[in-house]
Amino acid sequence: MADDEETEQPEVAKKKTSPMVALLVLAVAGVGGFFTGTSVLAPRVISGASGGVVAGGAETNGGADNGQGESVGDGYAEASEVSRTGEEGHFVELGNILVNPRDSRGLRFLMATVALELEDASTRTNVLQREVHARDVIISVLERHTLEELAATGGRDSVRVEIRRELLEAFRLNWLIVYIPQYVIN
Repeated sequence: MADDEETEQPEVAKKKTSPMVALLVLAVAGVGGFFTGTSVLAPRVISGASGGVVAGGAETNGGADNGQGESVGDGYAEASEVSRTGEEGHFVELGNILVNPRDSRGLRFLMATVALELEDASTRTNVLQREVHARDVIISVLERHTLEELAATGGRDSVRVEIRRELLEAFRLNWLIVYIPQYVIN
């Protein structure tokens, strides 16, 4: 009888630790899945998605006339139009852009990072030399909008198109893709 009691206790202990072990395994798997998803898969998915639909390009879906007989488009290009030369893009990243939206009375702000893909290295150098001007153009575009406009569905995309249009004009560019990888409203 004493032997039966001793053998029953380890089984009870095993039953109590089994849910704990299962929870621990699930927690480790969840953390591993989160890490894999955010560090490995997400950059690939995002780069693949932005390769298919990005701001910029000469011919765009749903383009509109700018009043001068030129199509300004809706800011999106097909994947085949993204890299005109087949080379790696020439990027300029403008980070830490903080803006108080119109009518926010300084109580709310938008923090954004805007990345520009440019046609060639000389254009990239030109934009880098005039970074202050590029930042000013971007800030001017963002400050024109109310918090509701910026937070609305499609607000980010309409801002992207407007930034592209203003930068094309300010820098007299022929080709530009605008990315907004960070867009946080507080």
